[in-house]
Amino acid sequence: MDAKTFYDPKFDLNTLPAFPDLPARKQIVWLASYPKSGNTWMRLFMASYLSGASEVDINKDLHANYQCNNGHLAALIAKKPVEQFSKIDAARVRVGVQRIFARNPTQLFVKTHVAVAAPHGYPTFDPQSTAASVVVLRNPLAVLPSYARHMGITLDEAVEAMDNTLTTQGGGTSGSPATLMSSWSSFTRSWIAARPMLNATYVKYEEMKADPTKAFSSVLGHLRIAVDQARLQAAIEATDFEKLKAQDLKQGFKERTKADKGNVFFHSGTTDGWRQELEENHILATIKNHWDVMSQLDYIPEDYIPYYEDVKFTALEDMVARGVDIGVYASELNDLRAKRGIQKRLSVNSAKRSISLKERRKDKSKGRPVRKRTFG
Repeated sequence: MDAKTFYDPKFDLNTLPAFPDLPARKQIVWLASYPKSGNTWMRLFMASYLSGASEVDINKDLHANYQCNNGHLAALIAKKPVEQFSKIDAARVRVGVQRIFARNPTQLFVKTHVAVAAPHGYPTFDPQSTAASVVVLRNPLAVLPSYARHMGITLDEAVEAMDNTLTTQGGGTSGSPATLMSSWSSFTRSWIAARPMLNATYVKYEEMKADPTKAFSSVLGHLRIAVDQARLQAAIEATDFEKLKAQDLKQGFKERTKADKGNVFFHSGTTDGWRQELEENHILATIKNHWDVMSQLDYIPEDYIPYYEDVKFTALEDMVARGVDIGVYASELNDLRAKRGIQKRLSVNSAKRSISLKERRKDKSKGRPVRKRTFG
């Protein structure tokens, strides 16, 4: 069942209570990730496990292939074509779309690459419609080359896009409202901070590759879906990367972008292929742009630790010079100073820093290292 068959294209929104009084039900399970981070694999696994099918069709079996920026429903709510949406229109209809989705009699698994935020004062996600969330994380060094291919841009352009807090998807003539994806760091921070609000669990792509049984069992447990070991192994086997890639090579994949038509969507699926695809400048720029979140997720490659420490030292010293209370990072800066023979030490404030997206944009606009936000 797709959105157009469940929601009659001729459906008149006026037959329902007016938004925002539209009743909400906790029926949406968000499958969230930054692009090219394993969202498709997660959805295909869920399709196989819940159906019990020993094989999947990559063009038919993407479980509940709903998008949270459904253009048809957004146009119904705004009462005008998506192509005429302003940025405020795109922001204000999102909760309405989600509450219509949540009227489905059973839970819907909804794909999203959207950051948890409130552009123009309108939230990107509705907690009242959310049953649970599964967030797939992946090292940005591995995301970078895949994202560049997917979007049809250069690696240099991809480095910039992944560091831009204003990066969006959709809008224009795409048929769907523009949505805020933000930078890789901001996207990741936003979903981790939203853990209690959106009942989120997190799984790394690297964990899915290293131990799929453990990773997928954990996801099923969070969703309160009984784990049947035989069915679990069958679903893992059915969604083996080489099998998915073989289908892609044979028949193509409907979720490729226009820019991505000349490539296979399932390119390599490795966790360290970036070492062969990225130049040194791309690696260093990515670490510099995302050092704080990468370090907390253990994504800094061991051989780049010295460079990471230099970046962190420079960023923290700059914050101190500007009078920023760096809180728990004072102890880390003291250690870095000691390594460099600097005797001056800072007193440690145990309070965590929480920096808003607006403050981060302001810092970046001045060409300064962004302030670090800890995961709560």
